[in-house]
Amino acid sequence: MTLDILGPSPVTTKGNRYVLLKHVYEGPKENVLLLLPFGPHLIAVYEDSTLIVWDIKAEEITAEIPFTNISISAIVHPSTYLNKILLGSLQGCLQLWNLRTNKLIYTFDGWGSPVTVLEQAPAINVVAVGLECGDIYIHNLKFDETLMKFSQDWGAVTGLSFRTDQEDPPSDLFQHTAAEGSGTGLHT
Repeated sequence: MTLDILGPSPVTTKGNRYVLLKHVYEGPKENVLLLLPFGPHLIAVYEDSTLIVWDIKAEEITAEIPFTNISISAIVHPSTYLNKILLGSLQGCLQLWNLRTNKLIYTFDGWGSPVTVLEQAPAINVVAVGLECGDIYIHNLKFDETLMKFSQDWGAVTGLSFRTDQEDPPSDLFQHTAAEGSGTGLHT
C-alpha cells in the first residue's frame, strides 16, 4: 500500500509552494479493506482479516493480528478508550481489542446480521452499529446494553453519522426525502 500526501511546506523548492511527501507502508499482498488513523499509527484491515498497525513516522509495522474466527467488516476507535479499537464482523459480533497488548478484551454477541458500519456517538461509551439487514443499534459498550434501535427497509446500512450542531432540520426535509424514497421518514 502506498500513501501520497500533498501539503504546504515552509521551505520552497524552485518556487513551488508545495512539497510531495511519500510514505510507503508494506503489508500483505491482499487488498486493503479498511483504514483507520489512530494517533501516531495507521491501522489497516486486509481482505483476509489480517489487522496491521503501522507507526506512521517510522513506517514500520508495530502489530500484526491475523483473524481466523471472524471476518472484519467495520472498525472504530471508541472515544476515551485508550489504545482500543472496536471491530465489527460479517458474523455479526463485535470485538473490543487493546492494541498495546494485542489482546481481546470483550466480545459482544451482536444482533444476528453482518455488521456494515460502526460510528462513535457523541456520548462516551456509546456507538452506532449498522447492519446488513438494515437495522441500526445505538449500543452502550460499557454495559453491553442496547439503548435504541432504528430500522430501514430498503437495504444494508452503508453509512452513519451524528449531528451535534443543536439545530433542527427544515420541517419539510424528512417528509420530502421519504416521499421520494431516498431518505428516512422520521417524525418527531
